[in-house]
Amino acid sequence: MGKNSQNSQVNIPNQQLPNTGDKGTISDKNDPVKNPIKYPHNKIFYAGYNLGNDSVKLLVESFAPIRTASVVGYLQDENRSLLIPGSVEYQGWRLNNADISWNQTNKNTWLGGDNVLDAELKTLNRVYGNPTGKSEYSLHMFLSALALLEDKNGHRPNWRFKLAVSCHKPGLFSNIHKSLSGLHKVTLNGLSSEIEIEVVKTMPEGLGAAGEITSSKPKLAILDIGGGTTSVSHYQGSRPLLDKPEFYEKSGVLALYRTMLDSKQINGHPQGFTIDDVRIAVEAGMRDIVVNGQKLMEANPNKPGTERVKKGILLGEKTRFDITHIYVECLKNWLQAELKDACRKLAQLQDKGYTVYVIGGGSKLPLLSDQLKKDPYNFNIATNGLYADVEGLLKIAKK
Repeated sequence: MGKNSQNSQVNIPNQQLPNTGDKGTISDKNDPVKNPIKYPHNKIFYAGYNLGNDSVKLLVESFAPIRTASVVGYLQDENRSLLIPGSVEYQGWRLNNADISWNQTNKNTWLGGDNVLDAELKTLNRVYGNPTGKSEYSLHMFLSALALLEDKNGHRPNWRFKLAVSCHKPGLFSNIHKSLSGLHKVTLNGLSSEIEIEVVKTMPEGLGAAGEITSSKPKLAILDIGGGTTSVSHYQGSRPLLDKPEFYEKSGVLALYRTMLDSKQINGHPQGFTIDDVRIAVEAGMRDIVVNGQKLMEANPNKPGTERVKKGILLGEKTRFDITHIYVECLKNWLQAELKDACRKLAQLQDKGYTVYVIGGGSKLPLLSDQLKKDPYNFNIATNGLYADVEGLLKIAKK
């Protein structure tokens, strides 16, 4: 359960929900007394779960998908509220209902996902850069993602899951399966739950997406641009032609963000920006540039003689530092260097009659899709690229 699993237990606050609706608390609309989830106790929820380096994605049947940062911060020594969305107190585990007592050797409390980045915890544990991070934090991130789902939809005291999981490291499949499986006694956002998980399938990232893409040709190739890794897989219809995709390590979007962070303009900025600040700025897309309270205008190349609002990649919510020129230059270099081998492989497949689709978080990068659609690439951008893998995993879980 992680290197901090032996730390002392944090006392659970009284199960009284604040009704302020402020950030960091559970709002009235999610009060389980006022708005309970009306499902039978024994209902099975099918779900797809993608363990990414940069973010995890959880798609539970009947709910909107959850995507959140792959980072965990332990709360034992932090004296923090367990009502922050994404917080978990782990109280015990048992393999199945035949077990009489709960195994409590792994008691722990943590906060997982995007809210960790605002919590200013002393230590952050990231999946990326940790060779066993995806197995070590697979349960942590699943439970935190579920806590975020409950924050949006209301609390449920019992969950039963049939779960299909994807990860880019087949060597970790067994440990991930063991970590997730069984009955887990927890509190999510300060509310008690018992969660039963049956892992029905663990498979390489990207394979779930094949059934979610409609191609006019029987031969399909998929470029999955993830946070830490990029992969290429190819199919005859939805049948994979390889046991696992070809992975290109350390060529994902985080490599782009790190290059941007190392640029003189960002690295030397007095604000002290982090890689998470860069990620947030890029994922926000092209936004209106405002100077002294006025939107900056520029000539509109599509309609000569008119103007349009100038847009850019803006770093920092307060500074709104325009880093568009840095992003454009780093994007070009990343595409030509880090994605070179994957694109060369895809060009070979195109020569054999394959149609190429791009999925993953990287498929939604500003300006990138326009470049990949044109020569020399001529790729297709999947409309559901961000969640194509978990959508496919959900269907696999239901089989």
